[in-house]
Order: sequence, then C-alpha cells, then structure tokens
Amino acid sequence: MRNMASQYAKKGVPYLENIESCSHFPKFKEALDNLKLADLNIPYDRKYLYNPDEPLKYLKILDEENLGMGVFFFPDGKGFHAHDHPNMFVATKILDGTLLSHSYNPLDIERQKYLHKIIAEGRENEPECAKDLEEGLLVDDLGTKEIKTGQTGYLTPVDRNVHSVKAVGECAMLDVFIPNYSHRHFYSVPKNAGEKKDQVLRLKMKLKGTTFNSIQLNYEEFKNKN
Repeated sequence: MRNMASQYAKKGVPYLENIESCSHFPKFKEALDNLKLADLNIPYDRKYLYNPDEPLKYLKILDEENLGMGVFFFPDGKGFHAHDHPNMFVATKILDGTLLSHSYNPLDIERQKYLHKIIAEGRENEPECAKDLEEGLLVDDLGTKEIKTGQTGYLTPVDRNVHSVKAVGECAMLDVFIPNYSHRHFYSVPKNAGEKKDQVLRLKMKLKGTTFNSIQLNYEEFKNKN
C-alpha cells in the first residue's frame, strides 16, 4: 500500500482515478483479502468498542500524509450520513459484521471541487456562495450495496466518491485512504433516494456531520508487515 501512496505522491489525482489498473493494486488487494480482525490484536473488548451510548470508536493504525488506515466500530444501526472523499481513493474492508453502503457519482466533478473550495475558504456565508451550497450537487444514485465480513469495496475521485454507510448489527470497518483523510463534506439526501437505480438526485451540502472518537494505538508490528 505504501507503493501506491508513493505513486500518488509522484503522479497526483489522475493516478487515483485509475488505481485499480496499476501494477501495485493486485498485491494490495490480496493483502486486504487475507486480512482478518484477529490479525490486528486489538486490545479492547467488544462491549467497549460497540457501546451504542458513546460516540463511534475509530482505531488509528496508519497516519501519514499520503496514507491513512484505521478501523471504525459501528454499533447496530450506526454509520455516517452521505459524505465525500475529496480527490481520494478509499478501500473499505469489512472485518466483522455487515455494512450497507449507498453510493453516488457526482455528475459534475468541477462543481464538486468548487463547493469544496467555498468551504475551505470560509465563504459559505457570502450570498452567492450560500446559494450555491443550497443548490448542492447533482449526482447519479447508484443504490445500496451490502458488504459482508471478508468483502471489500472501493471508491475513487470519480467513482462512488460520495456515499453513506450504516451497520447491520455490530460492524468493524477497515478503511485505507490514499491520500490520508484531512477533511470531508456532508450532504443532505432527498427522501426519494434509492427508489430506483441510476436516478439523478440533488444533494445539498451541509457544514456539519457525524463526529467520532479517535483512539491512537501502536501497530508498529502490523505496519512493518504491510
């Protein structure tokens, strides 16, 4: 995975748009396919990790500029509202349980970048910018996919970059980020989302979203293996 992060550092976002065809991807995929929750030797019990009365737990494994990795532990029915992954590749491996992932493809990538820029520059209260944020982003609704223990899903800067996730029962979700996650944007989803496949929806950008606990762990042995 560090080879892929190094290639991104050299080639930029275009590399991520076609990352599944790169020479390093098969080895990366094989490593994820073989990874199991027990391999991480997580020093916390299930009752603590999946406590529904506390914020979501996130166990950080890698935290580098161009590579991030960690595990989210979702209690039953918990997850994240629709959010994006600006100029990123993300691999999601379900280590335990089942996850519902509802994905969207923005129809205008440049407009998505423009909305990101408004927020990054703190211009959301300017009348024209506020109007653009309210109008939001047109997306192709790709529907919901069920990802079970042992399965992996992928998103890129141009494919499935916006999604929501929800656990069915207790669920441990490993995410690998290239580059590392520095910020995200949340969206309001119309009530008719998911009524039919490939329908066009308008998602309105929000300025606040779900928060979670971040727990720093020492995974030097695991990192050296990968």
